[in-house]
Amino acid sequence: MTSPSSDSMVAEYRDAAVRHGSAKTARAANAAAEKIAVLYREFRQKGEQAALLPLLKDPNSSVRSWAAAHALEFAPEQAVPVLEALASGPPGAQRANASMTLREWRAGRLKFP
Repeated sequence: MTSPSSDSMVAEYRDAAVRHGSAKTARAANAAAEKIAVLYREFRQKGEQAALLPLLKDPNSSVRSWAAAHALEFAPEQAVPVLEALASGPPGAQRANASMTLREWRAGRLKFP
């Protein structure tokens, strides 16, 4: 069960992931990625990372990608299939990001601050 503050954090995380996926400039993408990182650190600090798991089924591929990448740290059995599906999807940024995320995670080089 998530707390009301966790629910609002999930909504903020989702919004930032959508903004990242639709960013038209590097500056906008970087700002959204920083917001996602700040929120993920807060989820981890509270021990509430599992609040992100419903986002693995989000209709937005950017949201699924971010949530799955973070979920590799605490629920890889749920995250890997999502990333594999994105990695085998249509060519584009989501496919490349998912492939690279899986490659780095499998090599033990993926770390979240």
